[in-house]
Amino acid sequence: MKTSKKVICLLLTLIMVVSSLPMVAFEAEAATIKYEFKYSKHGGTGTMERETRTYGQQKALAKNDFTRTNYKFDGWCAYSNKKGAWLYEKNGEYQWQKEQKKGWILKKFKNKDNDRFLAKPTTINDDVITFQAQWKANIVAIAEGEIGTSGRPNKYTRWYGYTGEWCGMFVSWCAYKAGVLNNKVPKSALCSYSISCFKVKGKFKGNNSSYIPVSGDIIFFDSNKSKDGDYEHVGIVVSYDRGSKKITTIEGNSGDKVVRKTYTRDEFMAFAHPDY
Repeated sequence: MKTSKKVICLLLTLIMVVSSLPMVAFEAEAATIKYEFKYSKHGGTGTMERETRTYGQQKALAKNDFTRTNYKFDGWCAYSNKKGAWLYEKNGEYQWQKEQKKGWILKKFKNKDNDRFLAKPTTINDDVITFQAQWKANIVAIAEGEIGTSGRPNKYTRWYGYTGEWCGMFVSWCAYKAGVLNNKVPKSALCSYSISCFKVKGKFKGNNSSYIPVSGDIIFFDSNKSKDGDYEHVGIVVSYDRGSKKITTIEGNSGDKVVRKTYTRDEFMAFAHPDY
């Protein structure tokens, strides 16, 4: 009986040793894997050097040197050229995906991020990982700083000189603070007037389902769901997730305050894309 136990123990030990060999071999082979980190300005200006990295090398991302007029840098999203996939995350787990899966969102790395994933992002030799700069329109950053403001009269109605429904006044005030009022975003308290101005400049996208909203877009709501083209409420787009079709906005005069909201895109929304 004792001999049988010894044999079993020896067999288990042998199995553990043998099973670990492929991993050891892989780690030794992976140490020779090299790939490049490439930085994409994505509408910005400037240049950044490509970096050659080795599998297992823990090193922070380079400091962003790109700039974009009327926008602030908002992190990096990663794309593997050899995999043909973007990097997504869900509950702390990362995964390269060619098509976004439900519940997953694009992973966004911070400036000079040193996330441990960056040491082993790919096992494909000569892969190119492109880090695409993400931008947040200045008008969005200004709007975010106003969340929680409530009541009327308020700074927006006093600035505009009219005490009434103030969602449009809020958008106009944010555009004013961002330095894009009238040249990019019209000064208006009425959705109908704003839309007519965007149409003149060819910047009104309407409710075209093929249009992909971006940060800084102006969103109009047909609150009555009448489909008559009459929009009664307006806000600023913070972000849009293609997979879930979720739109995050900041709006004034929503319950008489400035709030952040998230919606599922539908046919009762229309968009204008200011040429910032």
